[in-house]
Amino acid sequence: MAFANLYLLGWDYDRLKFILPFKQKNSYTTQPEIRSNKFPLVFFGGVFATIAAVIVINQFIYDIRPGNSLMECNNGCTGNAKPEACKVFCDCVHNLGKPMDSCLAQYDKVPVKTIQPSGTGNPKHSR
Repeated sequence: MAFANLYLLGWDYDRLKFILPFKQKNSYTTQPEIRSNKFPLVFFGGVFATIAAVIVINQFIYDIRPGNSLMECNNGCTGNAKPEACKVFCDCVHNLGKPMDSCLAQYDKVPVKTIQPSGTGNPKHSR
């Protein structure tokens, strides 16, 4: 939204420049520039790239996210490397109401469980 507002302010710069505190040449005697009706590909390309970067960064940079509700937080635990610790984290944030830093410290103390490859482990279940 901030980028869209900045774009709109830039779009109407010729109208707004009179109230800005920058040194200006006498523009009352010159003709205003004719605007181009060319589609602003660079601007919308930048907006699309920014949105894509935010989505990618949010998916890959954080190990765990609390979400807006307990259900949303617990849904993120299925693909987590520490699913039980993730559920404890969600309970800590949403039900107990503790600060995020203390809940993350508790989550970080739990070691990551290594998943055994199929065929190892219990011989009763091997093929």
